[in-house]
Amino acid sequence: MPRRHVLSSRWDKCPLSPEEAFGQALRNRRIALNLRQGDLEGDADLEQSYISRLERGEKQPCLRTIMLLEELLDMKPGTLIREARKLLDQTSTD
Repeated sequence: MPRRHVLSSRWDKCPLSPEEAFGQALRNRRIALNLRQGDLEGDADLEQSYISRLERGEKQPCLRTIMLLEELLDMKPGTLIREARKLLDQTSTD
């Protein structure tokens, strides 16, 4: 019997997609540090347009990109994912 994906059913009625929640968590941290999208561009070898698309939930970052962003944003490993999950949990219970 195929295993059902918990993620797909858990947040079905959530107004945010996981990608949008990740983007919001990324944007929240960047703004808290008074950084512009372009400030992440040079060090991360990421284009500003890609960061913008991440923040809008239009792109899914790979693990390497998540780790790089957390390093640039002075975050402990896994923090962006945890923050995204918190946002999903908050919006799914409202």
